[in-house]
Parts: sequence; structure tokens; C-alpha cells
Amino acid sequence: DEDISGCYVFLAPEPVYVGISRSLIRRGRIHVRGKTHYQATLAYRMTADDEIGSILSRNEKMNQPKFMKKFDRNKGKISGWKVAWIEIKNPVELYLFEVYCSMQLKTFRWNTFKTH
Repeated sequence: DEDISGCYVFLAPEPVYVGISRSLIRRGRIHVRGKTHYQATLAYRMTADDEIGSILSRNEKMNQPKFMKKFDRNKGKISGWKVAWIEIKNPVELYLFEVYCSMQLKTFRWNTFKTH
């Protein structure tokens, strides 16, 4: 299977998250099958959103059975959502388009663009 570079939007049914990848098909699979907070980013953010006030690090959270149960449940939820995508080959255009889409679609809850 040939994969493509581009921007994707998870719809539940309204837009909830915008992402980019050089491998859209692979990235979509990782969102629902990933085992780490780096891989299943959206599921992690959804789960961490429920854990307001937690002082645990990302890795410490991922080692908590209660957190992992919610994390897995959120991955299952994401797997049932629709995905819209557009192919974008130019890396600069791709990065700018992600931010633009997030602003236009108002996916601010999980598209924070904060660095860690």
C-alpha cells in the first residue's frame, strides 16, 4: 500500500481534532492502536483531560491502570469516528494548513499546539 502526506480531521460528528502526517494511513492506525502517549496522541489528550489537577508526568500516567483503561476506551471511541483528509506534499504548506484548519474548525480543545 502506498501512503500519502497530508492533513486529517477526526469528525465525531463535528470536527474535534486536526493532525498532519507524512503517512496518513499509518498515522490513522496508530491513533487507535498505539500504546504510548506519543503514538495515540488524541486518546492521551482526551484521557488526560479527565484527569484535571494531576501532577503525574505523562509516563507516570501511562503506568496507572485506571488511566490506561480510559486511554484504551478513548482509542475505541476514536476508531468509530469518521476521518476527512487532504493530500498536501509540501511540508511548510502542511504545517501551516494544520494550524489554519484547527482555527477554522475550532478544534482548540485538543489541538493546543503547546510544546512539552
